[in-house]
Amino acid sequence: MAELFTHPEQHGAFLKRRYLWELWTSLLELAPTCTAYLKEHGVSAWLERYGLPDGLRDWAEEYHADPSGYEPLGWDWQDEAPLTVRLSWHWEAFPEYDPTHMPAHRWKEKAIAWLESYMQSVEDAYRQAGWQRVRVKYNPEHFKWLALRLEGLSWVQIANRTAVPVEDTAVRVATTRLAERLCVLLPHE
Repeated sequence: MAELFTHPEQHGAFLKRRYLWELWTSLLELAPTCTAYLKEHGVSAWLERYGLPDGLRDWAEEYHADPSGYEPLGWDWQDEAPLTVRLSWHWEAFPEYDPTHMPAHRWKEKAIAWLESYMQSVEDAYRQAGWQRVRVKYNPEHFKWLALRLEGLSWVQIANRTAVPVEDTAVRVATTRLAERLCVLLPHE
């Protein structure tokens, strides 16, 4: 889990669209059988066959219209947050590093303190403008696992493809939770 700031006008749909975008890009990258089915049978049949949510329809229709010329525009294309915040100005200059006058560890302490102060001032500005911190599920690996599961791979096969060793049970639990959040119907074992 991670934390992001969202504006009340965004509702929950903004983050869900971001999650769907991550799934969409993972499907394009990792699921050739799945995307081939989309090309051959069309969007509605593809959504039904793979148990995918209607939120993928717009991207899938653009892709289906011209797969070879398709260029994804991103999850936030025409879905940006309200522009209600002017970032706070942080006038204190970033600390200079001169190894002839300051030990490296002392400069690192100053640089970290500067960065933390800057981040706090930006977060304070967002809070004052009505934005709220929310916990979000954002682990790109989980979206890849979901795409691979839709491609037909078993939990063990998916676990064997990870860069860092992970148990197939962990893959199943994380993927199932993400699928539930996105309203994706996973194939039965």
